[in-house]
Amino acid sequence: DNTLLKTIDISFCGIEEKGVLALARAINKRKKKGLPPLRGLVLSGNYISYRAARDLGVALSTSREKPKVRKRSGRSKTGGTGYDEDNESDDDDIDDDASIG
Repeated sequence: DNTLLKTIDISFCGIEEKGVLALARAINKRKKKGLPPLRGLVLSGNYISYRAARDLGVALSTSREKPKVRKRSGRSKTGGTGYDEDNESDDDDIDDDASIG
């Protein structure tokens, strides 16, 4: 039991998407060989993209099923600003201004 890899700490190593994707592939290979899963993985301080996080999550999961990939919908109603202008009206602003005076 002493020879098994249990934890990987690669915090603040400057690892970016390419490195995290390589790590995910390596963990998948480990899983396919039937080796025990990791108990800990420390990635603090590294850049992890959505894709890399997703692939790493799949590799670390104990499930053997491939996850369903959700496609992101096209452009949102917010226009990429996070603010939905359709739900706001100028009337609210007028009322607020009148009560300030």
